[in-house]
Amino acid sequence: MTTWDDETDVIVAGTGGGLAGAYTAAREGLSVMVVEASDQFGGTTAYSGGGGMWFPCNPVLRRAGCDDTLDAAFAYFHAAVGDRTPVELQRAYVYGGTELIAYLEEDEHFEFDVLPWPDYYGRLPHARLDGMRHTVMKPLAAERLGEMAQQIRGPLDRERLGAEAPNQIIGGRALVGRFLSAITSYPHASLHLNSPLVELVTSKDGGVGAVVEQDGRRRRIRTRAGVLLAGGFENNPALRQRFGVPGDARDTMGAPGNLGLALEAALAAGAATDLMDQAWSPGLTHPDRRSAFSLWFTGGIFVNQDGKRFVNESGPTTGSARPSSTRLPAAQ
Repeated sequence: MTTWDDETDVIVAGTGGGLAGAYTAAREGLSVMVVEASDQFGGTTAYSGGGGMWFPCNPVLRRAGCDDTLDAAFAYFHAAVGDRTPVELQRAYVYGGTELIAYLEEDEHFEFDVLPWPDYYGRLPHARLDGMRHTVMKPLAAERLGEMAQQIRGPLDRERLGAEAPNQIIGGRALVGRFLSAITSYPHASLHLNSPLVELVTSKDGGVGAVVEQDGRRRRIRTRAGVLLAGGFENNPALRQRFGVPGDARDTMGAPGNLGLALEAALAAGAATDLMDQAWSPGLTHPDRRSAFSLWFTGGIFVNQDGKRFVNESGPTTGSARPSSTRLPAAQ
């Protein structure tokens, strides 16, 4: 029998993409414990300059006069993604996006703008070049978040050059900040920094939970509804080698806390994985030997040390990447 130190409905590990799940669970009445391995919220999401969300035909775009259709958007999306992933999953994403934005707009914590960004694959059928498929969180004043504004990762000039924290939170940081603000409005939700999830626990009685390290102590936390895992592993050389991810961890733009601890816990629990070899976005290594995401080079030319051009500088920043995924087996 498993003994537990605490209990909650849901544990969410990772505060980039995981925050949407944490917010939804809290809003729907579940108790939520959000655990972040590092000392700052946001993960790599907080590094995004735009924080754009590709949800065609959502209410924000409709109010701006967009005449798009979900069928056309899906035709483009499927042409870009192909048949590598289940078509039902692709449909759920495209057709569910507008409902998601409508759901969030019901909450005063969230405000959106149109992000005029053309579809990356402009030659595919039903691509839109007018930028009317992207939405972004509106900037918000740092003072609205109080001390929590200082706990959001980024921007890069603040982290790497010691620049002062900006008064306006924008892009991916605005997305993270608005979700944090909304989550903390629920008394049954809690946020925990420096709290890595290091193990998943299943028991014969159907109990499912996780082991979380806090203040040097491991706590076993039972969940009544489940555990949501988010976060990358690009700073873990061993995992990169295992899954065939190109490049070196030294050159990643990913957040320093992306060491794959939650992924390793999932693998140890018998998780099935897929698409783990996918890489994302180009970067440039600077004179200090650290790398950063590169964008806005349309019209420029990249050459290597031999003066040879080696990349299409105007290619999609997301390349052919698709998100990795894990799936846990039923408790035995």
